[in-house]
Amino acid sequence: MPPAELISTARIAVGDWEEDDYVIDPAGHASRLTGPAPSLAGLLGSSGLTAIARQYTTHDKAAVEAQRAFKRAAVRANWAVLLAAVFSALLLMTVPLSARLPADAGKGLYIAFGVGGASTGALAGMWLFQIREGELLKRWLTARARAEADRLRYFDAVTAPVAVAPALLSLLQLEYFRRYQFDVQRAFYRRRGADHQRAADRALARRAAAAFLATFAAGVGGVLGGAVDAAWVSLAGFGVIATALAGFAAAQEGINQDRRNAERYGQTLEALEQLDAQLDAVRELAAGGDGTAVGAFVAQVHERLMAEHRQWLEASEAIAKYVGELDAALAKLRAKPQAEKGSRGPTA
Repeated sequence: MPPAELISTARIAVGDWEEDDYVIDPAGHASRLTGPAPSLAGLLGSSGLTAIARQYTTHDKAAVEAQRAFKRAAVRANWAVLLAAVFSALLLMTVPLSARLPADAGKGLYIAFGVGGASTGALAGMWLFQIREGELLKRWLTARARAEADRLRYFDAVTAPVAVAPALLSLLQLEYFRRYQFDVQRAFYRRRGADHQRAADRALARRAAAAFLATFAAGVGGVLGGAVDAAWVSLAGFGVIATALAGFAAAQEGINQDRRNAERYGQTLEALEQLDAQLDAVRELAAGGDGTAVGAFVAQVHERLMAEHRQWLEASEAIAKYVGELDAALAKLRAKPQAEKGSRGPTA
């Protein structure tokens, strides 16, 4: 069979990328390929590949669950710290306003804001304790590292040279790798990179708006408090709230590592797209009987994926830093009522 026909036969047999191709299912793939590509189907049915696929599925599920647990606790803690800061600011704002309010109303607001701040602060402390003592970040990173190692190991095994293999089998191995690993990874980096970039841009816009509000509230409150009525100083409390909103947006972006991931995913996608330009040449080499071409291409792709994953693991230090900043912000909020106790509450 001419090389061009071999290449076409292999591509048609394996097919093109579909949305659910990230799932590693050698048994299902083998069943579908029994007719059009029996030699590849037989390879996929081996016990070794089935065992690796089973390990990947187990570790991938654990990684997804660990990620959800960490993100759920971190997001909740971030929201709770924000609300605690808002209640703290509202509590301070009642002081200059208490003289203008009925005594019972002033005390009611003071109690409501105080209880709200204490409650949200306690919730933030609980979720941060879960992250810290449960090592939720470490569990997520460890499980994901294991899953990704299994995935690479699976495709290394699928594309390993077979003794006295016909050119068609090498091409089938290449096309299988192209569809279920190469195309899957490119789709992931393209989609998730765009998602992270949008999230990073939204976080930046929120921080900019919060910076404007903080400056504006502090300036107007100071002017009106000095020129009109001291009660207007309470507007400065909105500046405190704005600062808390800026911290909330920064923590959210930092926990998700949106800007850093967008940049890193874009670089990895660009590297993979450059390798895609070599794919036709690899096909021709494999069709011509070069048994090393497929393995060399797979090794190049995996080298770039491993480099990106190492950088992702290194980013865990930045994620931990933002979680630590939530702890520090909460500690400051807890210390503030103690410093002001007995001197700021509304009087009867």
